[in-house]
Amino acid sequence: MTHAMTHWARLSSARSARWTSLALTLALATLAGPRGAAASGEGEAIAVIVHPDNPLTRVSLTELRAILLRQKDRWPNGAPIRILNWEANSPTRVAFDQAVLRMSPERVAAYWVDRRIRGLGTPPRSVSSAQLIEGVVARNTEFISYVPAREAGPRVKALIVGGLRPGDPLYPIRPTSE
Repeated sequence: MTHAMTHWARLSSARSARWTSLALTLALATLAGPRGAAASGEGEAIAVIVHPDNPLTRVSLTELRAILLRQKDRWPNGAPIRILNWEANSPTRVAFDQAVLRMSPERVAAYWVDRRIRGLGTPPRSVSSAQLIEGVVARNTEFISYVPAREAGPRVKALIVGGLRPGDPLYPIRPTSE
């Protein structure tokens, strides 16, 4: 066997071993099943945020739903509650509405059309970025909104929802695979 053939055989053997190792790793990962967020069909938590000076620190899902549907429109100090939503079909908005309001985008739209027709109010304003939402909430104590937990910076306060913080694995506001 020539030197070139020996070198090629060793190189081919090393590649084969790497592919075998990769295939074995993938097979074991598949057998072990998904872990973490993927295992439960859930994604990253969505934090509910307010201004740091807002006295609210915790809220139940029921209270949060009433706020977002404008059934509760005043903070305990009497100031109006101002809501910022994400754009209607953004993944964050769809996940949030499903988790908190238990409504599809179509159902949410129909809810607000009905409220308008009855003279019971208009939907919250919609914006398209976490940075914009965080900036508005950080400058005004009357606002409440939501952002992916990783986007909730130090200029805002993430609320405890249903007794759980956004970092808790059982935190109730996150996308699901349903």
